[in-house]
Amino acid sequence: MVSVLLKYIPNALGAIVTQQRRYKLNLKKQMKALEEKWMDALKFSKSEKENLRKCKSQLNDLIQAQEIVQEAAEEVQQQVHKHIAHIVNKCLQVIFPDPYEFKIRFVPKRGKTDAELVFTRDGKEIEKVGGGVIVIVAFALRLSSLLLSNKIIAPVMILDQPFSGDVSKDGGFLERVPEMLLLLTEEFGIQFIQVTHCEELKLGKIIKIK
Repeated sequence: MVSVLLKYIPNALGAIVTQQRRYKLNLKKQMKALEEKWMDALKFSKSEKENLRKCKSQLNDLIQAQEIVQEAAEEVQQQVHKHIAHIVNKCLQVIFPDPYEFKIRFVPKRGKTDAELVFTRDGKEIEKVGGGVIVIVAFALRLSSLLLSNKIIAPVMILDQPFSGDVSKDGGFLERVPEMLLLLTEEFGIQFIQVTHCEELKLGKIIKIK
């Protein structure tokens, strides 16, 4: 019996060795496959990290650009506000003895900026002002827009009955309009051509049409 078993031992050992070789070979293949997957994952991770770094860099550049544009826009707004408020307040001061102070409030809304016209007196905001004040302010705003234009060679403003029906004669308000026009002409070099039937508004060279 022992001799019979000894006879099969070499065959069994050979089979075990062969099985071990196959197992090792399969294990090597699996290890190689896992290694390739790991390398691919590593490459993908590096690529994603690089893409992420580039995206962060682009985002930072965009944020910085947005801040620069915002600062520039605010600077332009302040310059425009200073120019407009100077003209409007000068007109109000000439016409009215106790004038309102005019300013523009810029309000960001939904990605754009709205401009609100604000009147104050003695540090308090006034919600309603008289029609004469509105007319003078509207005139001053049109003048400001004209002077802000870069295409002007010789600024000329044509006025057709601009004040006679709205600026009260009481207190001599209407009589102060020519003084205002002269002041604006001297400061800004603008020429006014006015059509009017109002005697109080006569100024400069007069052409009568019957």
